[in-house]
Amino acid sequence: MKNWTNTQVSKLFLCEQMVSIFILVVFYNEACTLFGFKDNRERESNIHQRIEKKWLGSIKIPFSTVYFNNKIDGTFRLNTPSILLGYTYDQSQGQPGMTELDNNLAKRNTFLTMYVTLEPSLTLPDPFKEKLSTNEEEELIQYADRWQENLERRFPSRIFKTTVMDTTGRNVFVTRFFKSIKPPPEVEACTDPERAMELAARYVSLIPFVADTALFPGQCDIWSTCNQFMKMLCGDEEEHAVLLTNYFLGLGKRAWLMLGNAIPEGRTAYVLTEDKDKFFVWNARSGEKFSVYDNYCPIHVVGCVINAENIWANIQQYEKPTQLNFNLNNTKNWQPFYSKSFLSRGLASVQPNELNYRRKDKKFDNLVTELQEKIEQLLKNKIMEWRSRYITRWNRHCTQIMRKLLPKLEENCGKPIDESNLRDLEDSFKSYKVSGFPLNIPYTDMDSITETVFSTGVHAQETSDVEFALAVYVHGYTNNVMSIWIYVASLIRLR
Repeated sequence: MKNWTNTQVSKLFLCEQMVSIFILVVFYNEACTLFGFKDNRERESNIHQRIEKKWLGSIKIPFSTVYFNNKIDGTFRLNTPSILLGYTYDQSQGQPGMTELDNNLAKRNTFLTMYVTLEPSLTLPDPFKEKLSTNEEEELIQYADRWQENLERRFPSRIFKTTVMDTTGRNVFVTRFFKSIKPPPEVEACTDPERAMELAARYVSLIPFVADTALFPGQCDIWSTCNQFMKMLCGDEEEHAVLLTNYFLGLGKRAWLMLGNAIPEGRTAYVLTEDKDKFFVWNARSGEKFSVYDNYCPIHVVGCVINAENIWANIQQYEKPTQLNFNLNNTKNWQPFYSKSFLSRGLASVQPNELNYRRKDKKFDNLVTELQEKIEQLLKNKIMEWRSRYITRWNRHCTQIMRKLLPKLEENCGKPIDESNLRDLEDSFKSYKVSGFPLNIPYTDMDSITETVFSTGVHAQETSDVEFALAVYVHGYTNNVMSIWIYVASLIRLR
């Protein structure tokens, strides 16, 4: 395990757009290479060196997380590619006492402990307190307010929610947002139940994320229904998590929305599922799945879980999933909203009976191919523009091999693929010093794609003695949900 400490201080100029700003921390491996010696006499009088920065990964922290909490302090998982050319993971990572799953996670990921704070601390505006109009019965709303206020006094660090604002500005009881919904055809066609859940999570994670301006104090949180979310094709943590919960219900699984705090998101929504008395937590925004007993599970404070039937508040001494008992029938650990003292109202759902899925056809396939070619040409032009001082040469052979790998990565939901699939690529790179990786992002716009590639610095090779390989693959899902794969590498021939 490698340990190092570094402190960075940056000036911050506040503006109205801070709600949508992320703190991007990028990690590089900087290496100094000596070169350019023609003979021993020149070696004695001239020293040439090249500074190379190789991208290893990044972490995006919402500014709102730091703003709300004044600080964040914890262990973050570095967002790294599934393949990092020229590097291998240290298989000795892991510690005695860890579960097998934890050890495997430690061996395939890089974790960083970070402390981020604001100095001086900023005063938070008063939260939104205006009483909203509602179609809910008055008795329900009054009881909901008392129930939530009592819990917030007892457990101020935990998130509890009974009502939310819908897109019409009305107050809606939160259980109305849950209903069994059939997932897209790609998911329904899968006969393996576990694989179907992974595909559902993959699909939802590819819907672009847009931070809800309601996450800022002084505003209120607006929840859209699943059909509204799919029409807009963007949303925040709650929209993603609600849709994934309803998809899991549509697959016949036991699922709940989980509200809590996570690293690095801060206040967030995840999905809790149960399978044969085993509980798992899903990050709907990334598609990742964690056992509740995983030490690396991002959720560190569990407030409540919700489905169409009830709301269960965590009233246990502990907050971390690893320390909790998830038997929701135990009222000593989980306080239900509906109980013998306040019976269920049997509220109807605001969700549609089904979502409208547009069937993929040849026209759609042609649009996907056209988008793929457009992105690849744009990135080639951008890389040449970013290094306009030098000639940019393209290695077509490596590009072809990289292009064959990208559909396999998508098929594997972005997880590492079998090493046998990498042999052709490794053979092609034997005579080169290589720095490269595949990137996977949802499709939002061209600017986001170019910014993602630029932030890796792969183009920043201050020499003409370098070749580049670039391959793009676009996988189109139902209703124009797109998975964008970009495999980019720089190659310097070994002497």
